[in-house]
Amino acid sequence: MKDLLFIGHSYHQKTRSVHFLHDILRREYNLTFFYYDPYAHTDEIYNSLPKKHYDVCACFQIFPPRKILNKNISFTAGIFFPMYDAAYGRNAPIWRDYSDFLFINFSKTLHDELSKIGLNSRYIQYWPDPKEITSWGDESSLFFWARRQEITLDTVSNLVSASNSVKHVHIHKALDPEQKFIEPSSELKFSITQSEWFENKEELNNTIQNSALYMAPRIREGIGMSFLEAMAQGRCVIAPNNPTMNEYIKDGVTGFLYEYGLNRPIPIANVRTIQKQTLEAVKQGREIWEAEKYKILDWMNEVVKLNSTPLPKVTIVTCSYNIIAKEREKFFNQAVNSILSQEYSGEIEYLIIDGGSTDGTVELIKKIADEVDSKSTSSNSTKFSFKWISEQDRGIYFAMNKAIDLATGEYIAFLNSDDLYCSNTAVRDSIFRILMANADGSYADACIINADSEVIGKWEGSIRLLPFGNYPNHQTVFMRTFVLKEIGGFDTSFIGIADNALFCTALGMGKKLVRLCKEIVHFRQGGFTEEASSDIFIEKSFRTNEMFHKFFVPKLSYRESMLLYCFAFLAKDSLFYLGEHLPFEDWRKEFYKALFTKKSDGLIKMVETSTSNN
Repeated sequence: MKDLLFIGHSYHQKTRSVHFLHDILRREYNLTFFYYDPYAHTDEIYNSLPKKHYDVCACFQIFPPRKILNKNISFTAGIFFPMYDAAYGRNAPIWRDYSDFLFINFSKTLHDELSKIGLNSRYIQYWPDPKEITSWGDESSLFFWARRQEITLDTVSNLVSASNSVKHVHIHKALDPEQKFIEPSSELKFSITQSEWFENKEELNNTIQNSALYMAPRIREGIGMSFLEAMAQGRCVIAPNNPTMNEYIKDGVTGFLYEYGLNRPIPIANVRTIQKQTLEAVKQGREIWEAEKYKILDWMNEVVKLNSTPLPKVTIVTCSYNIIAKEREKFFNQAVNSILSQEYSGEIEYLIIDGGSTDGTVELIKKIADEVDSKSTSSNSTKFSFKWISEQDRGIYFAMNKAIDLATGEYIAFLNSDDLYCSNTAVRDSIFRILMANADGSYADACIINADSEVIGKWEGSIRLLPFGNYPNHQTVFMRTFVLKEIGGFDTSFIGIADNALFCTALGMGKKLVRLCKEIVHFRQGGFTEEASSDIFIEKSFRTNEMFHKFFVPKLSYRESMLLYCFAFLAKDSLFYLGEHLPFEDWRKEFYKALFTKKSDGLIKMVETSTSNN
C-alpha cells in the first residue's frame, strides 16, 4: 500500500468530522496523521511534520505555506480537500503555490470557482446515512446550535417570530473556538431551554428530534456536517442561502433558505411534509454517494500516476533575427537559460528558427548546442534535445509555422527571444494541467517587465474576451502539436494578431483550452510588439470583428454579426461572462436575445446609427 500523510485541524481529530474520508483513503493508503491547532496562528507548528517521503500529501481545509511544507517533507503527489467556508480570497497567492495539487471539492460552488481560476478540481457531493426516526418532533419547536456569533437568538427571532409558528427554541451552547455567545437584544416571543454538553451522540440526536425545525449554525459551510446530520434525521432545516446549505436544501421543499442580513421573516408552513421530503432526499443522495465515493481514489491514483511517470515530449520554439545588432543578446541568453532550467520528467526539444541573421547571432545559436549537450549529460533529470535552422523568411509567423512542421514533441510552445519562463516548473505545470483536464491546450498568467527586468504590469491569462481581441499571452500557451497542424498553423496574412486568430480557430473547432493558475512567463516590454504596435492596433480594430463573425456567429449575416459584436463589446464587462469553452449555441442565444430584446432597444439604435454613419 502507498503512504499518505493527512494534514488537518486538531478540531477534526476531536470531532471525527472527516472519518468518512479516512475510511475511503484506508482502502489503498497507509495513513499518517498530522493534526494541528489552526488557532495557534503560527507557522512553527509545521516544523514537527514527520520528515520522510510520502506517495501522497493530503491537506484538509487549510494548507500550510508551501515553502514550509516543501522544507519539511517530500511527496510524489499532492491532494487538497478545501472547504468553502475557509476558502475565501481565492485569488490569494497561496492558491498559485498549490497549482500542482489536485483539488477534491465537496462544494459545487467552490469547485466551479477553483476551476475557473485554473486549478485542477474534481467535485463529489457527500451525503450522510439516514438516521432512524424515533420522533418527528414538535412542529412549533426549533433546535439551535449556537456555534458562531454571526447567527444568534436575534437572528432566530427575526426569522420566525412574525409567523408566530415557533413557540419554543432549544439552544445548544457549544461554540467554535474564538467565538462568544451573544445574548438577545430584546425579549423573545418563544420559550427557551438550553444545553452545553451531551454525554454522547445519542443524547444529542434525541434532543434534536424533539424539535421538527433546526437552525443551521453557520453563514456558510465546508461540508456542513451539523445541518446534514439534522437533515438525515428528517429535520426541517432553516439555513442561509449560501453554500453548502443551498447545494442541499431546496427552499420550501427540503427546508427553508433565507438571505442573511436582510432580517426578513420566513413563512414557515408544511413542516411535516418538508421533513418527509428531506429524509427521502437524504436517502437518494446517500445511494449516489455510496455508488460514487471511490471516485476519490480513482482521481488520486490518476494524479499519483501522472507524477510518477515521464510526461510527454514537449517542443519549445524561439524565433530570432539579428539579436546582436539589436543589442538584445542578454535577453536572448536569459530566455535560453530559463528553458534549460526547466524541471521536467519528459523530454524537452528546443528549436530555434532564425530568419537568416547576419550579425553573429548564428554563432551565438551554435553555442547553445554545447549547453544543451552539457545539460543532457548532467544529473539533471530533464532530457533536452536541440535543433536550429537559419534562413530568410517573411516574418515571425512564417518562422513559427516552420517550427510546427519541424516539431516532434506531442505539445508545443513558443517563447520569444526577449522573454523568459519565470518558473522552473512552467513546462511541467502546463502539461500536467492539460493532462488532468483532458484538454488540448493551456494558458497562464504573465508578468510584464522592462529592460531592467523590473515587473511593471500583469497580463492575466483569459479567453473570456478572446473574440474581441483580448487574448492570453501566447508564450504562456502550450498546445497539442497536431492541433496546430490541423488548424494549418498561424495565418500569415496577419501582422501581429495571428495568435488571436489561431486561438479563435481552435475554439471554433471545439478544442478545449484550460487556464493554469500561475504566472509562468516574464514578457519584456518592447521588441516586435512595440515596433509594430500602431499596425497591430489598426489590425485589431478592423479584423477582430471579422474573426468574431467567422468563428463564433457564422450563421448570422455579416451586418447582424457586426451589430452583435459592437453590442457585446460595449457590454462585455457588466453583462456577459463568456465562460471557458465558448460553446457556439450558448453564445448565439445569449447575445442574440440581448441584442434584439426591448430592454436593449436604446443601445441597438445607438449602434445602428454609428454603423450607418460609417
